[in-house]
Amino acid sequence: MPAIYYRFYQTTSDSPKDIHDLEHKIGLELLQIGLYQFFHLSLSENELDSILSKGEHGKPYLNGYPHIHFNLTHCKNMVACAFDTKPVGIDCELPRKYLDSVTKKTFSHQEKCFLEKIASSDDEKQKWFFRFWTLKEAYVKMSGTGITVPLDHISFSFTGEAEPYKIQCFDPEVSCFQHAFDSGHILSLCHCSDDSSISFYEV
Repeated sequence: MPAIYYRFYQTTSDSPKDIHDLEHKIGLELLQIGLYQFFHLSLSENELDSILSKGEHGKPYLNGYPHIHFNLTHCKNMVACAFDTKPVGIDCELPRKYLDSVTKKTFSHQEKCFLEKIASSDDEKQKWFFRFWTLKEAYVKMSGTGITVPLDHISFSFTGEAEPYKIQCFDPEVSCFQHAFDSGHILSLCHCSDDSSISFYEV
């Protein structure tokens, strides 16, 4: 059963380095909390640093703990970490303006048609763009391929007339979860677990 730990943050600094450092610090704290609560593994910051590694395309993993799967994400004012006993990927975004050319290059025909049909305003279009985008990012982070694969080949569909929508992944072995926060943030999870229930913790 996947677990998601997340935290909202505020900062008075406009420095990209300060923001990056803060998000990195929060990410490590969430990782420590989840490892202890989900896997009963207690690690100091130094111990965690010594075993934290990255795969060929940047996916993090823990040396010596092949049964532990986790993934981190951050965006403006939010950091999250997902855990599971099978591959998992997570992504969060705060909707903002984007280029239509990105949709043309990265969305499948089915996704483009859905976006055109459901988006009745610019705000709705931005929201739905990032609903799809975070799912695509979560999938490639789960698979460990990064964006080396064409994103328009990674397709999702939403069914239902309102929240909670049911999300179908093009990959039948992958389950998806998505949550839209009152803050506007959108968080998406892709995982390979048979259990579709999600544990959700704000810390």
